[in-house]
Amino acid sequence: MVSSIVIELNSSTEDVTLACVACNALFTHYSLPKLLCYQLELCIDEILNNIIEHDLGFETGKEIRVQLDVQEMMAEIKISYYSNQPELGPWKDKADCPDARTLPERGFGCFLVNEIMDEVEYKREGDTNIFTLSKNLVEPSVLKLKDRSQDFKEKS
Repeated sequence: MVSSIVIELNSSTEDVTLACVACNALFTHYSLPKLLCYQLELCIDEILNNIIEHDLGFETGKEIRVQLDVQEMMAEIKISYYSNQPELGPWKDKADCPDARTLPERGFGCFLVNEIMDEVEYKREGDTNIFTLSKNLVEPSVLKLKDRSQDFKEKS
């Protein structure tokens, strides 16, 4: 059985916070591990803020749609919005996300989302940009980032 919720928000950073809290509440409702709920919320926050800043130029009044689908085995987050530009900053080159230690200031959010999610897909349909993020819930890898940070500390 799929449970879905759709959140439509105005393109303002204040609305991003409300959308993220609502998404976290849904993930928590399904008894996902607390750290995973936070990581999924972080991914949504990162993409929404990137859209608002880098594509929409902080212009308010633009609708952004966030759809969450939660099943027994998978969580899927679909973020869509109208845009004049077909590509969004670092997301156009997401296939080869570099090592976190070599990233410029911009691009770290892309790295985090790609590390947390099992699959990140970007596509354009007409004048709409669509991001689809998928996370396997069978054995979610909530320690992935923690393990990597420990590796980084050992190498320093």
